[in-house]
Amino acid sequence: MEVLELRLLGTVEAVASGRPVCLDGTKPRTALATLALTPGRTVPDDRLAAMLWGGRPPATASAQLYTYMSRLRRRLGPAVRLLRRPPGYQIDLGAT
Repeated sequence: MEVLELRLLGTVEAVASGRPVCLDGTKPRTALATLALTPGRTVPDDRLAAMLWGGRPPATASAQLYTYMSRLRRRLGPAVRLLRRPPGYQIDLGAT
């Protein structure tokens, strides 16, 4: 069973079974931290966009969110479930 540790103070990091998980870029880290601070609750796309781009999200914000979540799913593995729950995303961290 893979154990995932999320570190949210300072630089956002993930460690799976003792190995660092590559979280490329500030935006995926910010998205992960935003979701991890609200486990089990859906964070609306507009809230995620505000966290990632402030008051000026790009026209492609929805597509970029989808891409960030897809990458995070692949990198974090089965220990974490990132779910699409319209109107946003939700993280399931399993037993906490």
